[in-house]
Order: sequence, then structure tokens, then C-alpha cells
Amino acid sequence: MGNYLIIRNFGPVKEAKIELKPYLILIGGQGTGKSTIAKAVYFFRSLKEDLLQLILRRATENAA
Repeated sequence: MGNYLIIRNFGPVKEAKIELKPYLILIGGQGTGKSTIAKAVYFFRSLKEDLLQLILRRATENAA
């Protein structure tokens, strides 16, 4: 099973289920939510790495 991003009632996007693959192409008219989806994908993909870095930094600080 792949990774999916599910969006409901967020900005102009009423509902979307997007399978996250190495390449994602968003096509649509102006104001349909392409940028909103792109920002959400970026945020959630980077969130894992950001949280891991925070945990490692805190563990290093507490060990010192």
C-alpha cells in the first residue's frame, strides 16, 4: 500500500486523495487548489525529517 495524502475542506480543495509517488503533476484551472496541494505535500513530507532532527537535537542536549 502506498502513501496517500487525504485533504478535506482545506482552502479551495473540498476533497482529494492523492497517492504520493516520486513525481506528482498537478493540473487544473486557476484557483482549483494546485498550490494548496503542493504546499501540503511539501509540509507533510518534510515534517518527518523535521521532527526527527528535533528529537535528535533534544537528545543530544539532554545527554550533555
